[in-house]
Amino acid sequence: MNSQFEHLQLPIISIELPKRIKGGGGRARRDNRSVHGGKLLTEVSTIIERPPKQYAPFGINPKLIFKLKLRSKDSLQDKEVTDSGLNILEKGSKSDEAIVVFSSDDNLTEFRQRLESYSGLIDDSPEYGYLDAIEELVPLEPKDRIGQLLRLEPLEPGELVPLDLELWHTGNSDRLPSTYLSITTYLHLLTSSKYSQTIYTNSVVERFKRLSL
Repeated sequence: MNSQFEHLQLPIISIELPKRIKGGGGRARRDNRSVHGGKLLTEVSTIIERPPKQYAPFGINPKLIFKLKLRSKDSLQDKEVTDSGLNILEKGSKSDEAIVVFSSDDNLTEFRQRLESYSGLIDDSPEYGYLDAIEELVPLEPKDRIGQLLRLEPLEPGELVPLDLELWHTGNSDRLPSTYLSITTYLHLLTSSKYSQTIYTNSVVERFKRLSL
């Protein structure tokens, strides 16, 4: 089937994208698991207890999105991450050694329980030694939201560009209607702003709406 947009010529971009981190391989056991696990638990609490204005400035709650920064030369299997109650959004390059994750559980219950077991706070529990690979937990930073192409060619002041809105399903269908309402409300607010010259189509949010019904 021919596309109705065949007359629009798309630019051909030739760049070298970062390679994905592969799971597997041996990892050295940490000698100070109780101390290191306690530090990670503190970082989990910091992420959970962030004031709403820091993670939902426009009323859209992106859930708990943060980074697992890995110890140098260590890696995590995808299953190790998902079994911890986390969903993988992106894996960085080998030089970055970080995994962007999110959770629909506001308390990170499974992840915290595994960290407590790893730290020796729960008797007769699994060690979850794979957590040795995690160096620290950090919130998503502004630079993490900038794609590879935008890094290569930053926007000029006052430049108008199309916005490609990508929505991730959190896995919680019960929250889809309220999430849909939050997104559409914000988009209407954005387009009515005197500072904005944005024009958007509602095809994305309409498809999202059908998912929520």
